[in-house]
Amino acid sequence: MSEIRFPSAAATTFIAAFGAFAIGIAEIDPGTRIVIFILIAAASTSLTFLQLRETDRPPTRNEEHHVEILDEIESVLGERETALASSLRVPDTFRIIVARLRSVTNFRGAALWLEGDRSDKIFVVETEGDHQQTFIDRRAAKGSGLAGRAWESGRVESGFESTEQLPSVALPLKRGTETVAILQLVFEPSYNLARIDRSVFDAIAARSEPVIAASLAFEKNATNALMDELTGVPNERAFFLVLEQHVAESQRRGADRPITVVALNIRDFDAIVLAYGGAAGDRVLRAVSGTLKEHLRSMDTISRSHGDEFLIVLPTATREIATEIVARIHSAFYTRKIEVVDGDRLEIRLNIGFAHFGEDGDTPATLLQSARRTRESRRDLPPVRIIDFPNDTAV
Repeated sequence: MSEIRFPSAAATTFIAAFGAFAIGIAEIDPGTRIVIFILIAAASTSLTFLQLRETDRPPTRNEEHHVEILDEIESVLGERETALASSLRVPDTFRIIVARLRSVTNFRGAALWLEGDRSDKIFVVETEGDHQQTFIDRRAAKGSGLAGRAWESGRVESGFESTEQLPSVALPLKRGTETVAILQLVFEPSYNLARIDRSVFDAIAARSEPVIAASLAFEKNATNALMDELTGVPNERAFFLVLEQHVAESQRRGADRPITVVALNIRDFDAIVLAYGGAAGDRVLRAVSGTLKEHLRSMDTISRSHGDEFLIVLPTATREIATEIVARIHSAFYTRKIEVVDGDRLEIRLNIGFAHFGEDGDTPATLLQSARRTRESRRDLPPVRIIDFPNDTAV
């Protein structure tokens, strides 16, 4: 049975006033006019009474259930979860969100989409639950596919995902008007998308966004804390984190897992700064870090320690391989000059020392000490130079 809705109080007042005005100017006898006025007043009073009853009526069972769901969403993804996420990485935060939401809606799997390096693409960074294979290595253009459409429109989008035709809902997590992530939920094949309550999914998106945003901010700050702002390479703290992992592996596997540490600095760097200024020194540091990255293997880690010192971790590098890599670096600087100021270009030379795990040290600290000691002992020697060197697969 359909529910009866009565006119609003404003509509009732307008109808009564208009009726009274019409009767007042109509050409009818006074007695009839009085009777009609009484009827209008009675009708207006009755409607007002019914409106008050409508306002005061208890909520229906469906309305009560809807309010309960919204309250539950607020409770499972509240300020506590946001505060917790501010010290967690995105994968851990995503798993918390999925676990909390299972008490609210009966989905089978979930995926988190973020913006890629290219601003027109989004990609799946985390999955949880059933159907994870559906989302592995998934990418989408903004505006294309369920998640892409949700990102572009900023609205909840529903449809069928993959060749399995899985009912799915994509929720845009928005900071103001800007979408920062997509939370996609996948349901049982029998789930009826035509009956979804979008207000519930809007509430899920609204409560999930600050939690994910807090975790993204934590990751960004953690990354910044490990990066050298001037050169864009990892800093000394990051160097030790990486080196500790590789040393632990070498300690377990011995000679099967060689590792070499390189310590280098720029010859006469202080004289360059004195002659050309601090800005020129910064330009040299950025150029040196860029050249080093170009001539290292993809597995190697370069970091800037302090001043003009750079540290490098060479995993799997024996002493012979390390010697070849160092010679490669020297050769790279023989073939180019670096512009320090407009029109002035300098040849840059490096002081380089390295230490091999087991022979020169077996801890991060002793390896670095040995590499620095070797560098200082070779400071006045001419650098080793090679023109041809093995490719990365050989090294």
